[in-house]
Amino acid sequence: MSPLKTLLPALSVLVVCAACNALRSQSEEYRWFESGWYVGGTGGTAITDASASDLDKRLASQGFTTSSTLDDQGSAWKAFLGYRFERFLGFELGFVNLGTVTSRVDTMLVDPDVLVNALADTQPFLGKGPSVAGLVYLLDTRRVHAGIRGGGWYWQADVEARTTSGDRVKIDEESFDPFFGVFTLLDVNDRSQLRFEYERYYLDGDGADFLSVGMQIRFD
Repeated sequence: MSPLKTLLPALSVLVVCAACNALRSQSEEYRWFESGWYVGGTGGTAITDASASDLDKRLASQGFTTSSTLDDQGSAWKAFLGYRFERFLGFELGFVNLGTVTSRVDTMLVDPDVLVNALADTQPFLGKGPSVAGLVYLLDTRRVHAGIRGGGWYWQADVEARTTSGDRVKIDEESFDPFFGVFTLLDVNDRSQLRFEYERYYLDGDGADFLSVGMQIRFD
């Protein structure tokens, strides 16, 4: 298991704790608030839950004996357009790209068409696609803001697997699944904010963690 994968829950807790500490250190006065549109983006790393041993177990359940390797991380990013219409409420439309998963499957199987059918039911995915989310701001101080967000996303995934015989198998998958996360915003000035975020995305029964940092800019 990747060290980063084991640190993701702890890092998300640290983000929320930092916001709580900032809340206590700030005065009780809320910052000046105005509803309006904003645009932004974040980048980071996405990690799938599944491992190479999980892939081998899934293939074994279909009668195949394999020894697999799996690249379970991807460079990920997202862009979003949002509107905050109440002090504690907002929504966002966005596009998320969690990267790709690449696997190498060592097996005696020589027919790539048969392997495609097996991998289509067993291969983990990191997808990309449009999303819609609702936001609830739980903390709103003069400089620090934090909350939760959740919604759904329509994802597509292009997956490549290789066999010991040199065959390359490409699989296309798509689905609509939920996601949720926590975020912290740090004011840079009256229009721009740094954004730190941990999100959990679901992909057809599997899951992926996305830890990212970026910026959003408010405009009238």
